[in-house]
Amino acid sequence: AIRGHGIEKACFVCLSLGTMVFAAIQSKYPELVTGAILCGAVAGVNRAMQCWLYVLNSIRHTIPYMFLLRLFAWILLPKKEHEKSRRFFIKNGKKLGRREFMAWFSLITHNMTVLKPIIHRLENALFISGTEDYTFLGKLKALLRRRHNLRLSLLKRCGHVCNLQH
Repeated sequence: AIRGHGIEKACFVCLSLGTMVFAAIQSKYPELVTGAILCGAVAGVNRAMQCWLYVLNSIRHTIPYMFLLRLFAWILLPKKEHEKSRRFFIKNGKKLGRREFMAWFSLITHNMTVLKPIIHRLENALFISGTEDYTFLGKLKALLRRRHNLRLSLLKRCGHVCNLQH
């Protein structure tokens, strides 16, 4: 499909769950990837988020999806400084509608280690995260610890949706 569009090589810029799309492309077409800039990379979650996801996943069909969306936004972006990002997250989550949001939520609850299998194949990547991304930053740092050719840039006083806060 990618070659059918005349794309021979590409450098990717991905945000949040877009890093999961990138991981799928890197896995299927590694020869096409020349580099990547991954903001708010979803590399795995901390234990607290694993617990939240388990609870939310078990009750997701019994509560209104907008309540679930708002709650999830507060878990990801808990601080007052994250308000702009939180509103953006909720506004765009609302546009998905219930069915698509539930599909997205299912994806996030079941595929949290998607970057782990492909990280060793990356040759040229910059990861950008907020220092206040309490959900994903710890796992990302652990993945990058042994990869000296991959860079991590941290934005101070920013949460998961760091591209909107800085």
